[in-house]
Amino acid sequence: MDCLTDDLPLLELLCAAAEVRVAGELESSCPHENAPDAVTDTYVVDGGRLLLTLWHGRLHEVIYRTPAESVEDASRRNSRLFAQYGQGLPIKETGSSTEW
Repeated sequence: MDCLTDDLPLLELLCAAAEVRVAGELESSCPHENAPDAVTDTYVVDGGRLLLTLWHGRLHEVIYRTPAESVEDASRRNSRLFAQYGQGLPIKETGSSTEW
């Protein structure tokens, strides 16, 4: 069974900003609230919203905002994202957050 978040784009951290391609609509672009000279671009994509922080010409942060989903779908989404971004570290789910 497919879930909506199966199609979230996976990106390469620290790649050149010019190489970032997102199949979605740019909703906003604004200065990052905590990082001088950084910009956060928000895209509407299938499966939710994608926030990209670009700093000094590189992709530094990717935040996925997805709608509420079942525990099974959330676990599947998290496994997929951690395989991409977790640098081989194990997933640690604690209450309302997931981290490595």
